[in-house]
Amino acid sequence: MSDYAETMRSSRQTFRIPLDEFLKKCDPHNSLDVFCFVEATEDKWFYNSKIRSILNFSPYTISCKNKKNVLLVYQELNVRKEYKSIKIGYFVDRDFSDHVPTDVKIDWNKIYVTPFYSIENFYVQSETLQNILDDVFNLQLGSVDYTKALKYFTDAIGVFHKKILDLNTFLCCQFIIDPDGKINKLNIDDRLGKIFDTIISPDFNQISDFPKIESKNKLETLYGTSDIEINFWNEKKIFFQNEEPTKVFRGKFEVKFLFAFLITLKNSLLKGSQSGWTKIYKPEIQIVRNELLKSFVDKIIAPSCLIEYTKRLS
Repeated sequence: MSDYAETMRSSRQTFRIPLDEFLKKCDPHNSLDVFCFVEATEDKWFYNSKIRSILNFSPYTISCKNKKNVLLVYQELNVRKEYKSIKIGYFVDRDFSDHVPTDVKIDWNKIYVTPFYSIENFYVQSETLQNILDDVFNLQLGSVDYTKALKYFTDAIGVFHKKILDLNTFLCCQFIIDPDGKINKLNIDDRLGKIFDTIISPDFNQISDFPKIESKNKLETLYGTSDIEINFWNEKKIFFQNEEPTKVFRGKFEVKFLFAFLITLKNSLLKGSQSGWTKIYKPEIQIVRNELLKSFVDKIIAPSCLIEYTKRLS
């Protein structure tokens, strides 16, 4: 890539672009509108859905591409007195940030931080899955088939989490060592390649092995990084072992598992008794990888912390 092209690509990530969008759209004398700055474009689906259900109207939501840009926009607008009366919300993912000191330049009471690693983690919470099983797959709450599907999910994701424990530990360590270094959100999946393309067996009894990421040494080799100090590694690994994985593991990995599970479940339900179900189920929804978050956003119950923060914008 030429220097000019690289410069242009970098400029598209700057906080000035979402800031300019806000400045063009916002009337400083109109205090009725609500503006929301989020990280990614897909975050709009989530926050627009939840905020609309809380406030009964849709905010004007602007994607900033990443957390850093959201916080830079906040710092810029926070000192502009002409926008003090405008209702503005700032929404960022927790990521691995709670392992590093908080930025003292930011009033975090004015920023909504997800209680989990990212908004993707909301999709694998038990309440969300229960809504999907009931509303999408027509498995009646409490029925034999419902209970069986829920157990398949719980057992399978438990094994999956054990197999990606070292990967999450490694990424967390790398984030702490160098938040702006080689291991970032733009190249994690590039390095991992297609290892998550096949996750779960048709009978739900087998989770694939991931030999590329099965140890600290293999991960360091895969990413070309120097050795992580072993006590530091163990400290972070214990953290992940003691926390609920669906809340603190990287959200994109959780969604990869959810996609694999839902595809497998749909194919299994279509076979009915041949796969051990009491009858044949024919869910009409198309499960598309790139549309997964958008398809199931309405199955997520807004957490109390988001409701409280959003109400402050009304």
